[in-house]
Amino acid sequence: VINLVRQEITSARAEALAARNQIEIARSELASAENGLREDTERSRNNLGRPIEVLNSLSLLGGARVNVIAALLRYDQAQFRLFVALGSPPPPLEPPQENLPPPPVTTPLHTPLPVAGHPFKLGFE
Repeated sequence: VINLVRQEITSARAEALAARNQIEIARSELASAENGLREDTERSRNNLGRPIEVLNSLSLLGGARVNVIAALLRYDQAQFRLFVALGSPPPPLEPPQENLPPPPVTTPLHTPLPVAGHPFKLGFE
């Protein structure tokens, strides 16, 4: 049993370290995509490049942003697995309280949610 626990902790720690490395890779990919977009936009403004190059750079930038978010998610999940492997399971969910107010009326968002102040730099601030 002890070896199984050690193996689980070692595996969870390795996953967390690998996920942290993936964040750095994704962030460098994001920086490269931002630089590429900046360069392609400048060339297009000076009539030295084609508009399709700017669109391609925008597509690459969008993919890089998604990769950063996915890497952060994988890191958080790996950290949680390590937390549980070390003997700290999540607290049980509390049953809902009685006499709750009715749920709010759902309306679609008219503006995007703010990103400024998020603890991670995602690149869209």
